[in-house]
Amino acid sequence: MEKTESREQQLVIIHMWNKFPETRKLLWSVPNGGNRNALEAKRLKAEGLTPGVSDLIFMWKAKTYCIEMKLEHGGVQSKAQKEWQAIVEAQGFDYFLCHGAKAAIKVLEGIVLG
Repeated sequence: MEKTESREQQLVIIHMWNKFPETRKLLWSVPNGGNRNALEAKRLKAEGLTPGVSDLIFMWKAKTYCIEMKLEHGGVQSKAQKEWQAIVEAQGFDYFLCHGAKAAIKVLEGIVLG
């Protein structure tokens, strides 16, 4: 099976939800990508769709964590992703750029296990 950011992200969700069921509904994806027709894109933008928002959001023990998924080898952030990272970090939120499922799982398990 070809490795894609989507597949890596799915592996993270499956692992976390199975190993730590208490993280369900506290760890979720932000469907910011994909192709949409012009009308749907306009509607989503009006609803608050924001380019660059991290792929995953995790709320745990009164903190919010932002996780951007990239392929293990070669994945790079877009300009919008870098800008969003700078904005949320300036507000004191934790942002993790994770290359591959293993890296994201390590981050998330570290948060859950303290």
